[in-house]
Amino acid sequence: MTTTFTVRGFKVRTQSHFRFQIVAVRTEPMTFIDWRGEHKTIQPAAKIVGRTDSISKARERAAKMRTSGVSHVIIDRETGEEV
Repeated sequence: MTTTFTVRGFKVRTQSHFRFQIVAVRTEPMTFIDWRGEHKTIQPAAKIVGRTDSISKARERAAKMRTSGVSHVIIDRETGEEV
């Protein structure tokens, strides 16, 4: 069964049976210089990066995934809301 969520303005779909989904969200475009010296821009997006049935494990994993420019949101698949 496919479930679709709206996470901070982005549509995210999952077929996972796990209750909690960890979603990485980048709300601003990010510009960087690649190894060739070319300027590259990553567009805003949301992507599921983890799934679990335990809220404590979801929080632990989201805390470990911290990176600049990206926030990690935990979604409860049963209610469709951020935890």
